[in-house]
Amino acid sequence: MALTFNGDDSVSYAERVSPVWPYTRAVLLTLCAVLMLSSLAFAVVWMVRKLLGKMKGVGHLSVRGMPLLAVLCFLSFPFFANGLNGAAIGTLNFFTLGIFLASILFPLLAVLSLVLALRVPKEEINRGVRLHSLLVSLACSIVAVFLASWGLIGIRLWASL
Repeated sequence: MALTFNGDDSVSYAERVSPVWPYTRAVLLTLCAVLMLSSLAFAVVWMVRKLLGKMKGVGHLSVRGMPLLAVLCFLSFPFFANGLNGAAIGTLNFFTLGIFLASILFPLLAVLSLVLALRVPKEEINRGVRLHSLLVSLACSIVAVFLASWGLIGIRLWASL
């Protein structure tokens, strides 16, 4: 069912949908955000352990680091968007190029981190580290699919339509 309304400018078109899907999507994206932010907290723990010398001999650091890189790439979006103003939005500059590169790198790093987390032998890495890396990588991949569904992967703000 669709609703079109001619007398009020605030509603021009609306579709009736089940309320389950928007709430499910919101809960899923919130869970993904929490998992992605947890990688920042774990990174602080890893740095402290590294400084104290308790990370010697730990293998497969890429399984820990790749999801963190994906999250940092995702968190660079607001930094680059904050630098845009007025006419700078439609031109090629540091900030629009940063948005473009971050929107390309984020899904690539998300998939790469998921592959790394799945391919590491179970005997060679702590089960908790593997599970956390797998969950963060999966969360990044879900967010990347969501961004792709809105056409926000490889966005070139300087390109004409």
